[in-house]
Amino acid sequence: MVAVEEEHRGGLECERRRQGTSPITQPASDPPRARRLLGPLRLACGVLMAGLVLTGAGQVSVAEAATITEFAITASSAATGITAGPDGALWFTEVGGNKIGRITTAGSVTEFAVPTAFSGPVDITAGPDGALWFTEFTAEKIGRITTLGAITEFPLHPTAASSPNGIAAGPDGALWFTEFNGNRIGRITTGGSVTEFPLPAQSCCTVGITAGPDGALWFTLLGGGIGRITTASDSAAASAFVTRLYEQVLSREPDAAGLQAFVAQIQQFGSVVPTVLAFFHSPEFLGRNTTNEQFLTICYHTFLDREPDPVGFDAFVSDLNSGLRSRDNLLDIFLDSQEFAALASFLPPQDPVTAFVTNLYVRILGRGPDLAGLQGFVTQLQQTRTVLPTVLNFLHSPEFLNRNTNNTEYVTVLYRVFLDRVPDAGGLAGWVALLTQGTATRDQLAAQFAASPEFQAIQHQLFP
Repeated sequence: MVAVEEEHRGGLECERRRQGTSPITQPASDPPRARRLLGPLRLACGVLMAGLVLTGAGQVSVAEAATITEFAITASSAATGITAGPDGALWFTEVGGNKIGRITTAGSVTEFAVPTAFSGPVDITAGPDGALWFTEFTAEKIGRITTLGAITEFPLHPTAASSPNGIAAGPDGALWFTEFNGNRIGRITTGGSVTEFPLPAQSCCTVGITAGPDGALWFTLLGGGIGRITTASDSAAASAFVTRLYEQVLSREPDAAGLQAFVAQIQQFGSVVPTVLAFFHSPEFLGRNTTNEQFLTICYHTFLDREPDPVGFDAFVSDLNSGLRSRDNLLDIFLDSQEFAALASFLPPQDPVTAFVTNLYVRILGRGPDLAGLQGFVTQLQQTRTVLPTVLNFLHSPEFLNRNTNNTEYVTVLYRVFLDRVPDAGGLAGWVALLTQGTATRDQLAAQFAASPEFQAIQHQLFP
């Protein structure tokens, strides 16, 4: 379990504890929309003034040798957080302007509007994926912006009134953030999976956060104190999981470099799927030339951590031998099993949209996602809130077309993608007959699956 420690200093009390608004009393004269942004604005100013008071005791001297240059940006933008980007520029948040800004060292400024209105972008940091990550205090979201300006937003649903504030890249390949009103520290993977860790009951109002030299994250408490949260348990669980893959799939002990790389991959995606499929699709495993019986035995050991049951084993062997299912079809079924979910329970569940896109890669292309593709399709779905165009994008890709699926395999893919289940015998036969007789095209079948009441219920969970 992640450990949270605190050390309190001073007697400063929080003016308000987790009431869902700013810790600073808001005057009634504030316009309604502007009032929503006063929390992060006043918080930033208040923390700055506190720093000036603490460091201002005694004689203050002014160094005249330093050269200070100021660069103008949009009026009333209220720039707050700033960080160096991987592109050699500086990136900053505009809590008043609802934008993310970029300034070169020569002073050239570019601004990018955050899609959610009045989102309250406060802090920003460079992520391990080459993008910039920022908090949206008012919108209850974490944002990601590429160096080209493409923005993706990750809601912290169902958490209410969390008010994400500070953010920092952690040593585990994830981003860690404070929740000013949520009394929690949050963690988001670069794939968008969010985990939240409650603070002790007496804690209040987390503000800044940074990675420490000890491999932990350190954060400040406006109510008085410094906190520390560890990440080691996640790495240990991921390391144990990858070690099992080496032992079960490749029949050997892990090499140090490979173990480290796959642990980093799991932490980066917030999912074990890309790693598992990488093992089964590796030249090392394929070079073993396993029989169907050997392949299934390895699947039982890897995914279910047990010996095969005779009935299930014989049915799967029959499916493979007859061509009813491919090995990739069976990997998908094992990955979706409750027994395997228990083995991978050290990871928090992915958010629904990220999980759906991950399944598109697995069920249509037979592989795990690449990070850029995953993030791109997640952004597309979040913006369009409709699934069929994205699914057709996968089904029309050269990668899928080169798999040369027969009609039975194609309909099975549609069941897995749209209905999240294996096909029933009658339904499978009926849909295959439509394709065989030329009564419907493959795209028409995909559209009918997308319009089905069964999928509409699933889509409602994706976009409530």
